[in-house]
Amino acid sequence: MFLAFVSMANAQWSEQTSGLTTTLYSVSAVDNDVVWICGAGGKVLRTINGGTNWNLTVSPNSSLDLYNIWGVDANIAYVTGSSSTTYVYRTANGGGSWTQIFSQVGGFINAIHGVSLNEPEQMIMYGDPVGGRWSIWINNPGGWDSTGFYLPQTGTETGYNNAMFAIRGPQSNTKIWFGTNNTRIYKWTLSTGWISQPTPGQVNSLAIVFPEEMIGFGGGSTGLLHTSNGGSIWSDLPGIPGSGSINGLAYGNSIGELFLSRGTSIYRTTSFGVNWAVETTQTGTYTHLQKARTGYNLWAIRNNGGISKYTAPIGIKSISSEVPQSFSLSQNYPNPFNPKTIINFQLPMSNFVKLIVYDMMGREVTTLVNEKLNPGTYEVDWNAINYPSGVYFYKLQTESFSETKKMVLVK
Repeated sequence: MFLAFVSMANAQWSEQTSGLTTTLYSVSAVDNDVVWICGAGGKVLRTINGGTNWNLTVSPNSSLDLYNIWGVDANIAYVTGSSSTTYVYRTANGGGSWTQIFSQVGGFINAIHGVSLNEPEQMIMYGDPVGGRWSIWINNPGGWDSTGFYLPQTGTETGYNNAMFAIRGPQSNTKIWFGTNNTRIYKWTLSTGWISQPTPGQVNSLAIVFPEEMIGFGGGSTGLLHTSNGGSIWSDLPGIPGSGSINGLAYGNSIGELFLSRGTSIYRTTSFGVNWAVETTQTGTYTHLQKARTGYNLWAIRNNGGISKYTAPIGIKSISSEVPQSFSLSQNYPNPFNPKTIINFQLPMSNFVKLIVYDMMGREVTTLVNEKLNPGTYEVDWNAINYPSGVYFYKLQTESFSETKKMVLVK
């Protein structure tokens, strides 16, 4: 007997206690446990246990609103704040102290984003234009530099908070998009430099996400755009629910799954935007939405200190309820792959199961399964869009069985 259902264990929205009632502007989820948030009045929040406890860190600057944050890990984070001068601060001790590492008169920094998996602290940031050129900086070993990222301002265009997305990898494979108020999105690759991508019908691009290299979505003040060719052509997606600006987008864990925040609600589609359903509605307006970079959960923040957490299904499909004769771990397919692959395994008895991916150095990359499962045959998807090309290992471990296999990601 063959089945086709997705495990929905622990799939739900829950409200977190931030201890704040002021506006939260940006969230950066390192994984399912480590999350950083910044907001008005110099506030920075951090959790290292998936939101069970939120701690207010030492403020980088209590007189400055902080508009964007990027968490590298549980200890290291970068945060930006702007008034007439824009600043960037870094902590290396979990927010116990902060060091100012950048300042510029004007050039409101809209977003800061990690761009290299080989160099975890290589950041790119973009800000409003100064002197006729966009404020785009990357922190090379010699300090902040804009070489290779020159982009002239067209008219009076500016950017938006959190309106940047990057597919990270070695520099030759990194791709960067950011939104503007000028009916365009800018895209950068090493081979092309900056390219202007028109967004017909949408003047303001407030949120960008690419579940896959070619498939992307752009949220704005009037609706939602879609591309299937990396942004060369953007087209309007009709029938988007809710009203107001779409200022948060996050892809889910299955093909066709996308979340968006709009006004006081979060909506979800599993059909690339054909059909939508409301997921949660809260007091306060949502300001940002992000999926964990190496996990399954989502985080959304609001202008009243509210934090919503989506504990996602882990994406396991039971494809047969027949009881196998023995444990087994199959070779992933396709292999090599880019960027998605499927892993099957069999359980002859109920067991607590872990399925973990490691890199060539033996470092844990992500946990695909971590729960008790009934006997049967299972299928797990892994989307490696945010990981560099290379050899990886996946290990199935139960109470009485362990096996490891090799797979190759080629981009």
